[in-house]
Amino acid sequence: MRMAHQHLKTATRILAALTALASAAPAAPIDISEAVKTFAPDWQVADCGNHMKPGLRRFWNQRSNVLITHPLDRKIPCTLSRTVTVPATKRPVLVLDVGHHLSSWDWTLVVKADGKELLKKQIGPSTCDNGWLRVVVDLAEYAGKSVKFDLLNLADGWACEGGYWSKIALLDAPPPPDPRKAPAPPLMFQSFLDGPMAGVEEIVFAVRSMGQDGHWYANFGHHVRNADRMMYGPAGGRLCRLNLRNGKVVNLLDDPDGAVRDPQLHYDGKKMIFAYRRGGSRHYHLYEINCDGTDLRQLTDGPYDDYEPTYLPEGDIAFCSSRCNRFVNCWFTQVAILYRCDADGGGIRPLSANIEHDNTPWMLPDGRLLYMRWEYVDRSRVRFHHLWTANPDGTGQMVYYGNMHPGTVMLDAKPIPGSRRVVASFSPGHGRKEHAGHITVVDPRNGPDDRGRAVRISREADWRDPYAFSEDCFMAARRRKLWVMNGTGAAKAIYTLPPELKHLDVHEPRPLRPRKREHVIPSRMNASRTTGRLALADVTRGRNMAGVKRGEIKRLLILETLPKPVNFSGSMEPISLGGTFTLPRILGTVPVEPDGSAYMEVPALRSLFFVALDSNGLSVKRMQSFVSVMPGETVGCIGCHEERTEGPPVRASLMATRRAPSPIEPIEGMPDMFEFPRDIQPILDKHCVQCHNDTQYAGKLLLTSDRGPGTPMPTPRS
Repeated sequence: MRMAHQHLKTATRILAALTALASAAPAAPIDISEAVKTFAPDWQVADCGNHMKPGLRRFWNQRSNVLITHPLDRKIPCTLSRTVTVPATKRPVLVLDVGHHLSSWDWTLVVKADGKELLKKQIGPSTCDNGWLRVVVDLAEYAGKSVKFDLLNLADGWACEGGYWSKIALLDAPPPPDPRKAPAPPLMFQSFLDGPMAGVEEIVFAVRSMGQDGHWYANFGHHVRNADRMMYGPAGGRLCRLNLRNGKVVNLLDDPDGAVRDPQLHYDGKKMIFAYRRGGSRHYHLYEINCDGTDLRQLTDGPYDDYEPTYLPEGDIAFCSSRCNRFVNCWFTQVAILYRCDADGGGIRPLSANIEHDNTPWMLPDGRLLYMRWEYVDRSRVRFHHLWTANPDGTGQMVYYGNMHPGTVMLDAKPIPGSRRVVASFSPGHGRKEHAGHITVVDPRNGPDDRGRAVRISREADWRDPYAFSEDCFMAARRRKLWVMNGTGAAKAIYTLPPELKHLDVHEPRPLRPRKREHVIPSRMNASRTTGRLALADVTRGRNMAGVKRGEIKRLLILETLPKPVNFSGSMEPISLGGTFTLPRILGTVPVEPDGSAYMEVPALRSLFFVALDSNGLSVKRMQSFVSVMPGETVGCIGCHEERTEGPPVRASLMATRRAPSPIEPIEGMPDMFEFPRDIQPILDKHCVQCHNDTQYAGKLLLTSDRGPGTPMPTPRS
């Protein structure tokens, strides 16, 4: 209660400060003319405000060369202007590719020609696709004429009103339609049944309502402020079989007061596993049922949510669970990470040390688990949720695709038969409800950082739960229908929920057939151990390490990013003010040998990251991802965030591995966690506040201890 009350006070102070700011006199416009000249030659800019750092971005939201503008204030828009002769053709058009900030903010676009308003449109999540919208303005009445065009970035409220511009172009004719909007070939579904879907007589799927929250992950558990405010949607759940040849539907399980999700067929094709929340209960647990609807049996229980199960080839089950007892660091809902259990639901143990969500595990043919990992180690909380792999025992965790490039939640990834590729839902921005996104095919053979290897199949970003039969045949859910889709994005509905289930949607279609077991990877862990080992070949090898010489880095500082057992805020307070969302614990340091190698023993199942220190104890490079080891596991890496396509150095041996692994050495006199008032403010009080106070305000920098969010800054003396 004390934390909640303090958060309310903080929010009130911030609101008061923002209200005062909004009512103050408008700031003078800033000059971004050079950025506009580079982005769109011959266009002029006027009245650009200074919020959100307007200018040219080399890359933003999967687009390169993006111009950002901002209104001067609530009433005065930022305006881009140009006088030009419109092409003297039958259908000249003005084409604008415009976007909005992150996932929930919007602004208003106004297009004028010689002062006449041609278009007024809100640019936001309700109108954009993956944060972008193509606007085509018909200029037929101005063909051959000299016209002054004004493009207005107008405020729609006063929060993140930035206008994002990816393209401004005058064309002789409208651009060609997107081929992904083309209708499906008349016999596409039948050709699938005769081809890549041959032998698939039936599919299974789940029926339930959508979650209560807009985030992709907030569809189970309860809200932090109210244990009775459940995040799953209204009641109603079914597990169904659909005959693809005659359209007949059989309800294997029908619970009007419960919910069903995440079915997966066993290798023998005779039974399936799924997550089920019985009517009247609060939690999802794992269940098995025969494919004819008989022998329903519960595998897991307890005051936790277990869901997204997948069978492992050796007989166990991997799944996601809230048994980790933590909340999202920047939201009000619970976290689930990877776990494993025996075939009967016993022997539950964690496979992950993530402090944020793991999602949608699925087996790859080579025996690895493919899943989504969300993380933010001192970087954006809403931009890094990409594909990772691990061995089924939790060892060998490694990025599969993404992680270097922000944006997009990569969910529900599954292998494409007869291919090295996978199909996934690329949910835009920070993700959409129930994993909705673009159906996307990913080819990882150029390494995890090649963005060109992700090819979008669907045009719209409202598809869910893709399943591939081939590189040109997919099955997916969309609202209340099940669909098939070809490799160009043309889609055909194959099933629609009946009208009496209008409050529910379809989810997770899977073929009902036996399937081949994946390769079995022998376990590399030892459950009796509490530690694992890490070996680093050369700390000077890696990204952004130019100029760092061998021998310059003397030690590695080892930090642990800590989970939050509770969280009452969507912002950074009370962990920091405008800094980090996560709380790091200082474990200590280990030595780096003159050849750049290090070998250390570290605690198992912890989210660890490193800082490379020079001889003065100063940071040379800081890790912004985390690594963890399973009990008894030994992990090796080439360098410091090295390119994943690099091979290891050719060396006879590493100096560090010629000895026993280094234990972590605590730093004498150093607290394991910094507390600003206790550890930092006394230093500022002693050395800084005599000048940097609210009376002198030297350098416009205030370092006294009585300031917090929403506190007005002092007016410096003239």
